[in-house]
Amino acid sequence: MGISSEMRSPAAGRAKHHRGKGLASGLLRTLKQDHDDIYGVMSSHPAACLAAAKAFGKTIEKIDLNFIGKNANEVMSTSPIPYIRKAELCGIIFNADDTSGIVSGVNTHFFVDHTEPLEALAVVEIEWQWPLGKLPDGHEYLLILPAKQRRSRSRSADVSR
Repeated sequence: MGISSEMRSPAAGRAKHHRGKGLASGLLRTLKQDHDDIYGVMSSHPAACLAAAKAFGKTIEKIDLNFIGKNANEVMSTSPIPYIRKAELCGIIFNADDTSGIVSGVNTHFFVDHTEPLEALAVVEIEWQWPLGKLPDGHEYLLILPAKQRRSRSRSADVSR
């Protein structure tokens, strides 16, 4: 049984008011570390995926599904968070026979009311080609992105000499 929309916090309505202002992307950018080479998010909400893609240097339409497919198992299995380690990879990038409609996701067996995320997805799909597919109950989207390599100032200074 999922969480009904009546049980959601009043903050959920206020959060909707702040969408599209770059707040989540800005917060995620503060997590960037020079030694990190991969970033990811598991979420049932398309806004979280959009924010992560933007924060880590991509638009949602330009994410590399091959990169996700190649790196997801290792990223998930080495996570320090049990909930993530236990999530089952699913979607057509992991199993060509998958018929769930999801492209890149995980089965968390965590059932929540998807009404609001599905409404948000309908809005997202007006503006962007949504690459992660449809979200079955008990699942979350999985987005894994390569970190943009920052160039060292001393290295670029040496090159210009």
